[in-house]
Amino acid sequence: MNLRQVRSIDQRLDATFSFYKENFSGLLKIYSKTSLPLIVLGALLGLGNFSALVTASGGDNLISLIASVGGIMVNVGSIIMALQTIVAMMFYQKNGTLGDSETVYAYAKDEFWAYVGISILLGFGVVLGFMFLIIPGIFLAVAWSVVLPAKIIEELGIGAAFSKSRYLVRDNWWNTFGFFIIIGLIVWVVGVLASLPLLAQMGLSIFSGIEVGLWAYVYYPVMTVVSNLINMLTIVGMVLTYYHLLAMKEPMGIEDEISSF
Repeated sequence: MNLRQVRSIDQRLDATFSFYKENFSGLLKIYSKTSLPLIVLGALLGLGNFSALVTASGGDNLISLIASVGGIMVNVGSIIMALQTIVAMMFYQKNGTLGDSETVYAYAKDEFWAYVGISILLGFGVVLGFMFLIIPGIFLAVAWSVVLPAKIIEELGIGAAFSKSRYLVRDNWWNTFGFFIIIGLIVWVVGVLASLPLLAQMGLSIFSGIEVGLWAYVYYPVMTVVSNLINMLTIVGMVLTYYHLLAMKEPMGIEDEISSF
């Protein structure tokens, strides 16, 4: 699959699911060495807070502290997983393969703090836009929607990556907005469906006093992992959108197109 290709919204959605499906085992192998263990361990450490929530008990300070550490581990694992996905897709476009887990992790690790910085700046800018009016916040969120792949794939500085994202999205704002709305809704619905059994058990426990079954404590970390894997669809869609916009604004020459296959 040539990632750097102009695609309509429905073609990009199809490419997002097709790429993730065809390369899921390879991506899982990459995740399994670093990000996935972090998420699993963090979810297990968070079981104390989960138990306090479903039993409507306060818990104690030590359990809350351990659960907080677990939450940080899950967040760090999620960031690394997203970075690994972007880097693996970069390798796929360049070489036709996702790359080995060690090389992908090395690239992802080097971009960790850049990801954190970009997320903070992006969040601050969007919130500031919403403070004035809702529309500026939405506009900025879409205009900066491909800043991460631009930063990593083109090895840009943070400021240059924000500028590149605005440049790519310019004149394609509505198309980009429509794609992210659709993929966001799909990921949200799938995530809610995956968590329904746990939400139902929590509701019965809190409002009806029904004891929480052992399965819920097993399902909680499993759901945490599954939710993160589902969220990677958004990252895949983001990278495909970046390549789509790049193909529109900076078309490849014949030699480049041949070498991309």
